[in-house]
Amino acid sequence: MALVSCHICNSPVADDAPNCMKCGTPGPKQQRKKNLIKNMRLLAFVAVLVVLGYAWFVFIPEIQQQGLLNNGG
Repeated sequence: MALVSCHICNSPVADDAPNCMKCGTPGPKQQRKKNLIKNMRLLAFVAVLVVLGYAWFVFIPEIQQQGLLNNGG
């Protein structure tokens, strides 16, 4: 167990504490957990965008060649 400084009030906080005893800010362990969840959501969003972009560039030209998609002309 190491002591680190709270990023809000700079008081010492144990690195495995759930929150700062002085100001109540979530502790480092809780912050890492929140950051991991946020990063996983961002990664999932980017993955969905990549899949949709791939599908758009692969299937739309194919559909246009078959004449199934009318471009107003």
